[in-house]
Amino acid sequence: MHASSNKKMRSNKLNVIINLFVILPALSFAIACSKVNFSKTDPAGCVNVDNKCKFDYIIYGSGGMVDILFVDDNSGSMSFEQKNMGSHFPDLLKKLDERMLDYHIAITTTDISNNDNSPRDINLNGALQDGKLIEFQSGMKFLIPNTPDKETLFANTMKRDETIKCDKFIQNAIANNVDTKSTQYQIDYYKNCPSGDERGVFAALKAIYNNESQFIRPKAHLAIVFLTDEDNRSFGNTKKGTPYALEKGDLPQTLIDFVDKKYASTEKTLQVHSVVVPTGDTACLNQQNNQLSLIKGNEGTNYEQFSDLTKGYKGSVCETNWGEQMGRIGAAIVKQVKTFKLHCASPQNLEVKFSPSSAESSYSMDGDTIVFGRPLDPSAQVHFTYTCL
Repeated sequence: MHASSNKKMRSNKLNVIINLFVILPALSFAIACSKVNFSKTDPAGCVNVDNKCKFDYIIYGSGGMVDILFVDDNSGSMSFEQKNMGSHFPDLLKKLDERMLDYHIAITTTDISNNDNSPRDINLNGALQDGKLIEFQSGMKFLIPNTPDKETLFANTMKRDETIKCDKFIQNAIANNVDTKSTQYQIDYYKNCPSGDERGVFAALKAIYNNESQFIRPKAHLAIVFLTDEDNRSFGNTKKGTPYALEKGDLPQTLIDFVDKKYASTEKTLQVHSVVVPTGDTACLNQQNNQLSLIKGNEGTNYEQFSDLTKGYKGSVCETNWGEQMGRIGAAIVKQVKTFKLHCASPQNLEVKFSPSSAESSYSMDGDTIVFGRPLDPSAQVHFTYTCL
């Protein structure tokens, strides 16, 4: 079987799975609240009591495990922002190391292949597309706490060579008054630049689905950090004169549903952090538009909505204090590792029991999540009982 056939089969399989995870959530509540006795260790199940869902199950400590995926917009306008995030990575890392978290940290790009954006030299013949994890200079797919010189590895990998090449190509076109509507310019742009159709959500979904090198661990919390100066599929397909539309794989809810179903038995949490052009921030938008006259920025509304859905951090590509911003993302990730999602907000008759007793921790409620005072050890078991209306 040819490689192209294999790729098409994998793509079709992912599309089928995406369709299933869009349909299944609508059925999940009806299934979960049927009059069936579920195992105490089945977090998706409940017993119907007086038209209320009574939950009774056990979760296990993650041991401070968290998998962090950075989705890097590698289009031509992003070299400045990539450098800022990379150089201030130690501010994020400090927060993780203070709590001695067990982390995996990987990077992918916003570039998704299609008929108008095929694998070619500028995207390393597809190696920088479709949610593939970018190799660090050490050859590893992700960083861990004992990776030597991980700060430099991250900074050098976050700063993309293909972005710099595209940036220079565009600056040269501006300096020489090149006709950007000409066929030759379009050919040269395609050769020198990654896709301007940034699809960060779909890239993250593909990265999670493919799970290269077992980057994502079933019991680890999952954090996604988007860095982009445009919204999800923000601009139209100028080649065809039609707007880009969000497909199922581009929808934040599709990714949320996929993670919920794939890792239902481990109570995995997902949190999304967006560093974008903030919605309504005209000054930031103008700043981005003035960087390269041929490329315009766009408010990152869709990514911000994703952050809102998962209670993540919303930042700005125009931030002057990147160290503080990266520290806030790190602090949010630390809090996430101490957080478990319940099946409703304001649960009634909540009881929380720890085993062994040495695993006991303080906790508080934050909407539909419970926040422990510290990350729970892998040996810790927490028995929940509560009722949802």
